[in-house]
Amino acid sequence: MESKAYERDFLSKQQNHCDMTFKNIPELYLDDCKIRTRSTTLSNKKDLINHKMLPYFKHINTNEITPNHIRKWQNSLKKENYSDTYLKSIHNQIAAIFNFAIKYYNLNVNPALRAGAKVTMAFKILFGTGIRRGELLTLTFNDINLDNNTININKTYTKWMELIL
Repeated sequence: MESKAYERDFLSKQQNHCDMTFKNIPELYLDDCKIRTRSTTLSNKKDLINHKMLPYFKHINTNEITPNHIRKWQNSLKKENYSDTYLKSIHNQIAAIFNFAIKYYNLNVNPALRAGAKVTMAFKILFGTGIRRGELLTLTFNDINLDNNTININKTYTKWMELIL
């Protein structure tokens, strides 16, 4: 039985359509990302996919995932008390996976974009200034000067820092 499932997954990946379980699309996406991204970025992507997306979506066909599925998943993540910044990162990653499926596997719509994501002040700062996520995560009130409308960016955060702390 397991060999039949493997064969079905393998054959689905060879086709250019999304009539396959969601777990296959991130595998294809990550294979594509290996060439285009740094190893730390790839590691972060894998972590989000394996721990936040696959447990919820892995058995659902990609072309059957709806904005309603995404909203329910987002709500389950919000119950975990993650920061808005982290939730936005997760949302951006799943949206990127669906965009990949649209571009290369003929998915019709991106359910993550239709479901939307809450834009917070942190993301307004990200998009408005162009700073990186790691730089945003280390900002303090002392770094922001409202009188001059400036932000002092003098430090950054990376995942490996968690191992040290």
